[in-house]
Amino acid sequence: MTPYVLDTSTLVNFAVVGRSSLLMQALKFRGCWTAGVAWETRALSDDLPCGQLRILEEGLGEPYSFDMADAKGIEDTRRALGGTKRLGRQHYGEAETIYGVRNHQHLCRATIVIDDISAGHYARAQGLSVVNTPWILKAAFYRQLLVCPEPFELLQKMRACGRGVWAPTDHTDICPP
Repeated sequence: MTPYVLDTSTLVNFAVVGRSSLLMQALKFRGCWTAGVAWETRALSDDLPCGQLRILEEGLGEPYSFDMADAKGIEDTRRALGGTKRLGRQHYGEAETIYGVRNHQHLCRATIVIDDISAGHYARAQGLSVVNTPWILKAAFYRQLLVCPEPFELLQKMRACGRGVWAPTDHTDICPP
């Protein structure tokens, strides 16, 4: 079963609208996260509705950890994503996710779930499979976890919460007739 490796951006998109459990269901409970993404998400927990972090932690399980032998590769990936020496945590979760899927057998063939546009482009350029929040909501619609226009409305709520998630101009791109 091919897993999904999730980035902080997507986790927070669903958490801020109180729909972390929908994310887990849409991915058929095959999601996982890296230690860096778990750290970033936990650091934002005060900004999330009550209980959402617990749902993510239970649904994603123990974060995938890297060892010191991976540090240079993760840092090189972080720098390729625009991370700077001065901002040492910038793009760290994305870098761990991309590096892990590209270099670790346990995560190979995984699909990256990420809403950072430049990181998504970088991962695709590396030949990796990438999806985002609108794709997940479309999958939830096709799996009958949501009815039209709920997927579109959720994207609008995410945007209203300050999330930079892409949203089409109307619901037919997410839940076609």
